[in-house]
Formats: sequence, structure tokens, C-alpha cells
Amino acid sequence: MGSGAVEGGMKCVKYLLFGFNLLFFLSGIALIVIGALVHVKYNQYSAAAQVDFVALAYLFIAVGCIVFVITFFACCGAIKENNCMSFECCGAVNYTDWAMNSFYKDNTDVPDSCCKPVADAEGYLDGCGKGQRANATNIYTIGCADGMQNWFVDNIVLIGGIGIGIAFIQILGIVLACCLGRGIRKEYEVV
Repeated sequence: MGSGAVEGGMKCVKYLLFGFNLLFFLSGIALIVIGALVHVKYNQYSAAAQVDFVALAYLFIAVGCIVFVITFFACCGAIKENNCMSFECCGAVNYTDWAMNSFYKDNTDVPDSCCKPVADAEGYLDGCGKGQRANATNIYTIGCADGMQNWFVDNIVLIGGIGIGIAFIQILGIVLACCLGRGIRKEYEVV
């Protein structure tokens, strides 16, 4: 097997998984857009229709955001062949949080996903979290809340670029729709 990359039939599975995750990612964006449209277009009719369109809009937006975030990491995990999309963290606040977990409270273990990558290996080794709470040299000690925050801060330019790219595509769509509308209106004026 070559340098950490999947080969053969698994490569096909990798790209199929990425494709399905991409479809769900786009559906998350669609739910956010639908929620925003419902909020903008139908908010004024809530009282007359006795239907709370605002709550419906917020539900669509919330579900869309959740799907968007989860599938973003799923796409990254599929392409990077990483089953753990780690933020280089362990526990919520720090690695000692695992002492409160019923599975880990009677020992000094942490999940293998807390382990730092080992040179010459793909990610972490199975069983690498055994006894690591007592000797935290080979695990991440920062909590995942801080780890996620650090990841977002470190990647803010990428996140902003993606947002600006999406906004540009939407503005381009609006401009093209206006041009089409103007062209249709001119056709009717000529006839």
C-alpha cells in the first residue's frame, strides 16, 4: 500500500463518500437559503395565516447550519482519509475530562483520538491512549472547545474566502437574473 493513500476499490469508495457528503453539504446550504427566504418573504403573513413562519425559518436555518458544519468535516475527512478530523484536542475542557466518563473513570486511559500522530504511521496507533492520563506526553492536552476555537481562528481567512466566494456567486446570479429580466422586458416592448 502506498504512503497512506487508499488504493483500488477503496479509492472509488472514498470519492463516492466524498460525493455523497458534498450533496449533503449543498443541501445544508439549500436549507439555510430556504430558511432565509421563508423569513424574508413570509414573515409578514404569520399573523394572518396563524402560522409562525419565523419559527419555521429559524428551524430551516438551524438544521441547515448543523448539516453544513457536519458535512464540511465529513468531506474533509473523506478527502484527507482521516477518520478522526481532530482539532488536536482531548476532552471538552482538557484531557482530564475523560476521568468523568464511565468508560474511562476506572483507569488512566483516554480515547486514541487524543493521541498525537506518530512519525512513520498514519495518524495515531491503536491503543495509544492507554495510561496517557497519568503521563500526558503523547496526547493533546488542550480541550476541544479551545481546539475548535483555535482551528477557526487559524483558518479564518479560508472560511472568509469561502463566504466571499459564495456571496460572489450569489451576486453574479442576481446580476444575471436582472440582465435576463431586462432582456425579456425589451422583447415585450418591441412586440
